Amino acid sequence: MRTLTVSGLALTLMLGAAGCDASHQRAAAPGAKAVHGTAGTPLPSGSVGASAGDAAGRAVVAMVDRADAMDSVHVVTVQQRSTSKVTMSGLIAWGGAGEGTDYTVAPSAIGMQGLNHQDRTEMRTVNGSEYVRIDPMPPGPYKGRTWIRLSLSTLGQGTADAMAEALEHSPVHRLSLMPSSGPVTLIGRETVDGRPAVHYRGTEPVDPRIVASRKVPATQRVDVWVGADGLPLRMITDDGEQRNTQDFTGFGGLKHIQEPPAVQTVDESAAKGTTA
Repeated sequence: MRTLTVSGLALTLMLGAAGCDASHQRAAAPGAKAVHGTAGTPLPSGSVGASAGDAAGRAVVAMVDRADAMDSVHVVTVQQRSTSKVTMSGLIAWGGAGEGTDYTVAPSAIGMQGLNHQDRTEMRTVNGSEYVRIDPMPPGPYKGRTWIRLSLSTLGQGTADAMAEALEHSPVHRLSLMPSSGPVTLIGRETVDGRPAVHYRGTEPVDPRIVASRKVPATQRVDVWVGADGLPLRMITDDGEQRNTQDFTGFGGLKHIQEPPAVQTVDESAAKGTTA
């Protein structure tokens, strides 16, 4: 007998993974491995000196514009809170009909070990819902079904709206707020998994809808490493309560996150509390 309820962890994890901590609209602007390098390594002329903060801010905004011009990216996300640590990996797609996320994660990390006995389970965020893959349901009203669907509105309508808006852009879209949120600091040249990068640090405001509904801090520190191609290699956000690390590879073209077929889906909101 299996109770058809899903831990809210599945939805909560997607807040950081979808890149929605500070979703916004703006006008056009003028399991992570160690990072190695030396903070403050000099950069070419124009990047240092009295205008270093302005130059660093412009460099971050240019990186955001370049990432937003893409349509998808592969990502490994590590979320840490006090003594807990969750690692997810998968695909983020934005700016199209199939926008969403498709991650795999250990079932125990989202309280799903009773419904999925594999090493990894799949989570898809698409069309306002979160889908979590489960073992085929036994005989009963949901026999053979392999997905549970949760509405993002379970987190509150404001948070659901913020998540939906975030999925319209790249996961670093919100970093264009850094220059207006405080100084942007050039840390220096470093390497991320052997790839050369330039490290910047600043702060950003968290979307007020998420602050209101999730009771999280209103600002967070951001570190971002930009590769030689002008695209982000790594982003770390830390609000003092949770630290999210995202490693990016394979920025590319349009991808379509498939919504599981209805005949294979159990609507958790409708089936909550029932057993099969």
